[in-house]
Amino acid sequence: MKLKLSILLFFALLSAASMQAQGFSVRVGGGFAVPVSKDVLEISQFADTSGNIYNDNVYGTLGGGLRLNVAPGWWINEHFGVELGVTWLMSSRITAFQQIAPGTEVNVDAYTRQLQLAPALMLRSGTEGVQVYSRVGAVLPIIGTTYQEVSVATVFGGQTFTNYQKIANKGSLSIGFQGAIGVFYPINDMISVFAEIEAVSLKIKSKTAEVTEYTTNGQDLLDNLNTIDRYTNFQDEISNSSNNPDFNSNPDTNSPLEDLSTKSPYSGAGINIGIILNLF
Repeated sequence: MKLKLSILLFFALLSAASMQAQGFSVRVGGGFAVPVSKDVLEISQFADTSGNIYNDNVYGTLGGGLRLNVAPGWWINEHFGVELGVTWLMSSRITAFQQIAPGTEVNVDAYTRQLQLAPALMLRSGTEGVQVYSRVGAVLPIIGTTYQEVSVATVFGGQTFTNYQKIANKGSLSIGFQGAIGVFYPINDMISVFAEIEAVSLKIKSKTAEVTEYTTNGQDLLDNLNTIDRYTNFQDEISNSSNNPDFNSNPDTNSPLEDLSTKSPYSGAGINIGIILNLF
């Protein structure tokens, strides 16, 4: 519903703009964002040979990384416009969890590949020379997957056994917010160059997860997994009737695991540069 309302609002503004538009433009560019508003992702655990155990919070967000964007827009008048941005996010890899104990080491890395829709309102200082502009609007991830790569190294009987699994996580429809401030300079009537600082605030609620790779010492064992070990459906509430062995003593191994949903952070801030094509 939030996605539909945002799109309807944008096209309503676009329709009004077309009656008196100063011009149609397309912004094309890219940049790099760094993580901001880091949340606690997990609690890592470390143990030494004396039996002492240490717990550390793992902070992070998946909003940092490469951002590529294309954004058509209408300038309604000299100062006001609307835009519908499309951004492809290739996040940096982050360490989401670690567990180190004598004879065992667990590492979990995470990263995302995500297509975002960004309807926004724009303001600019004028139409001549170097111009300052700002943009504020929503962020709606519409396509994407967040990957977790889990590596477990265990020493047993003088031998090291290595397990690896790759998990593809899908999220529910979520909405965040974005804003930017920047400058652009017209090279000629058709082309301008721009540079901006952009910030995105976004959290995505988990929906499903699937183990897509599973190996032991390099041997592919994915087909050996039961359905409950390979697939997960996230829910807002689980009970002793849910398909989860932590709550249900008789789970169905041929059905997906049911687990509590969580929200993961995808916030970031960075610099974008590129060109603006003034089409008419």
